[in-house]
Amino acid sequence: MKYLKYYEDRGTETKEKFRYNMQTLTFEEALDYISNHCTEFLNNPTIIYRGIETPSKNRYFISEPVQRFSRDNPNYYTLIMSKSPKWRKYPKRDHSFCCSTISTYYGNNQYLVIPEDGSRWGVAPDHDIWVSFNKKIEEYFQQNYDINTFFSMITKIGRNMKINDTIDSNYISFRNSINEIEVKIKNLSEEKYKKEIDKIEVYRRDTYEKIFNIFRNKSMWRTILDIVSPENGFNLFEYDDMVSYISPLNRKRELWTDSPCLFVHWEDEKKLFSELSKLYNYKY
Repeated sequence: MKYLKYYEDRGTETKEKFRYNMQTLTFEEALDYISNHCTEFLNNPTIIYRGIETPSKNRYFISEPVQRFSRDNPNYYTLIMSKSPKWRKYPKRDHSFCCSTISTYYGNNQYLVIPEDGSRWGVAPDHDIWVSFNKKIEEYFQQNYDINTFFSMITKIGRNMKINDTIDSNYISFRNSINEIEVKIKNLSEEKYKKEIDKIEVYRRDTYEKIFNIFRNKSMWRTILDIVSPENGFNLFEYDDMVSYISPLNRKRELWTDSPCLFVHWEDEKKLFSELSKLYNYKY
């Protein structure tokens, strides 16, 4: 999950919100917190990680999610997954901790994630949200593009048509921009329609033509919602069901939760499990 190596943010402000939310604990306080607030984890432990850039002294801390943006790539799918009615039962992607079952992404910024009781989890169909919509995109365009490539092609069409307000920080504004592009394309003469297509780079010409065709003859907004849909292999679980889904087959998945969580630095993971085993007389 290369786009989740650090806490996803757009600048210092989001990082500072997250750090302000952190409550640092001692090892003994972390054990007490697990005993009082994380009994589902105690009874059914699983390994979930998150990469977080923190001061090195923060070995154990608790925090709640703060508003986040997609890191290093456009925020469009995060907007949809947070605001679209199709995703209303899922944790809001823009107010969640995004995590992984894979331990190799984060280097020294890796933390074990222990959720409070009652957590809900959205689970992607692949190891990275970035590639979790590829199959649906391929159904439409016969190309195995990731979600960022798909949105970059749409926004490039918007820029070429002098519609520059395809901003990725407001759901309504983004939807209105897509509809504005659509109206413009539908009203083009055949000659001007071909000229707009000719502005596009050659090596993706076939895909761009299909995108233009959707704008002209169908509904691009409905197409976007069909692509960025939980029906495309996503799952919503409570904690125990998530563990049952992930653990037996060691599935490599990106997942997210809006629950408060305890974070334990990976170097202290064995120490933590060793002490919990002594306290509760069973093996992890």
